[in-house]
Amino acid sequence: AKNVETNLYDISHTRIPPFDSENFVSLPSFLEKITFYKFVGTVQGVWSDLSAKGMLFTNAGKISTDANLKQDKTSQCSGTITFEDFNLSEFVGSEIIGKTTGDFSVDAQFNSDSLITANIVGNLSRLNFNGYDYSGLDIDGKLSAHKFVGLFSVADPNLNMHFGGLVDISKDVPEFRFKSKVASAKLSELNLYADSLADVSFALSVDFRGMDLDNMTGDVTLRDVSYTNAKGGLSTKLMKL
Repeated sequence: AKNVETNLYDISHTRIPPFDSENFVSLPSFLEKITFYKFVGTVQGVWSDLSAKGMLFTNAGKISTDANLKQDKTSQCSGTITFEDFNLSEFVGSEIIGKTTGDFSVDAQFNSDSLITANIVGNLSRLNFNGYDYSGLDIDGKLSAHKFVGLFSVADPNLNMHFGGLVDISKDVPEFRFKSKVASAKLSELNLYADSLADVSFALSVDFRGMDLDNMTGDVTLRDVSYTNAKGGLSTKLMKL
């Protein structure tokens, strides 16, 4: 196929083998916000093992793909994906996250209910958050339901930061083990604070379990904290919580 156009209703009413039973295509719930699809390119293979290379136009934006999809009770998608002005608010149900543009290498496993795991390496040249367009975002990590382990950095004119480690809120007792350094965050430019001179920098080391003071065990250490605004500033070399 070189040009395919469809929608969510048609996809969900498409029969799949064996055709003598009531088997229909079942999309993951996180894709239900995409209601229109138009693919221009090449699709090869059978339903259980498809390869696609081309441009996918949707109601949420454009995606360029060179990927393979293997479908079973647990499905797998691997390859390269490029988002162009793709509106993430369609997925999260909030206008706080907007359009994004970037390139990713992905190896993901999922079922009809949710994402299971995804190894992601990529760069975002644009991510709109809270009305500000961030640039220079890099990610290299493993993502699963409510869990991330890996590296994340931002080299934006108004935010310079690096994160490395684990955030796991999939358990009854969440676990946080990571280090993060914010060299500079211009809070007003990022639409996070009204003071036009507000700027913060710090190094953060986290190793604890729990969600609140009653069940939290571990350490949170802040180093080289500096905060300035129109009224002055404050700084401290070391703070432990």
